[in-house]
Amino acid sequence: MTLENFRIPSTRGDTDLNCCRWVPEGTVKAVLQISHGMIEHITRYSDFARFLNGRNIAVYGHDHLGHGDTTPNDLGFIAEEGGDAILVDDLFEVTKRIESEYPDTPLFLLGHSMGSFVARRYITKYGDHLDGAIFVGTGNQSPISVKTGLFISRYLCRHKGVRYVSPFLNKTILESNDRHFEVPDMKNRWISRDPRTVRKYNEDPLCTFRFTAGGFRDLLTMIKRLEDGEDFDRIPKDLPVIFLSGKDDPIGDFGKGVEKARDGLRKAGLDPGMKLYEGARHEVLNETNREEVYDDIAEWVEERIP
Repeated sequence: MTLENFRIPSTRGDTDLNCCRWVPEGTVKAVLQISHGMIEHITRYSDFARFLNGRNIAVYGHDHLGHGDTTPNDLGFIAEEGGDAILVDDLFEVTKRIESEYPDTPLFLLGHSMGSFVARRYITKYGDHLDGAIFVGTGNQSPISVKTGLFISRYLCRHKGVRYVSPFLNKTILESNDRHFEVPDMKNRWISRDPRTVRKYNEDPLCTFRFTAGGFRDLLTMIKRLEDGEDFDRIPKDLPVIFLSGKDDPIGDFGKGVEKARDGLRKAGLDPGMKLYEGARHEVLNETNREEVYDDIAEWVEERIP
């Protein structure tokens, strides 16, 4: 297994994307592209990537704008405008790189959390480039909450600037998730039951920044488009899709939001699968049952290799 870093231009036009690829020894039978979540970075997926390499699956991913080593001095900011579309198009830039290096190899996309929203929008535009899509830690948010958050974030962008950091938005949308859990008694305990995972996350400077008003505007714009079913008619009807989530994930409304997201694709003519892991929280790839999740994903991919 080899890990390599490379950079490609972002479609924003003024910076490059930090990209990683984990390539197994021997024949590559499939490629999994990862779209990481909010306030984290692609190298957090190294253990998962090494596991997949052991199954002869190569892994590619990049740090989204506002994250990791793509824009380490501008964390939490995506774009002056149109950031939701830029995130999707950046994902496709990495896809094109994969296709140039593995032109005849089955390609699957996995999106986690914010990255799952990006991936769900991706399949409305570029779904014909994929052999399957896996949405992890996603959900279907309340229309009132999305509209309210959009109104506030747009107001702040106009009056405070797109890089303004709102304590209110960060607390309401993210930090309040801890209220659902008492154990372990530490910040960000909502992401995992595993205290080592939470502690490592809290000690990572690339996981402790706060999102900007512009970043929230772009994220919520993307979510609203998903809630509205925008462009769902453009998703290939035969695209294999599965939703994976922790049963105790507040982002997925403890399973109910995941079911709604799945039902939205059913109405669009797809036949998505779904699995909820009992007791697991937001980051099922970093949960106490991570090996089970790893196996489920690898087997799902392998079963769909043409």
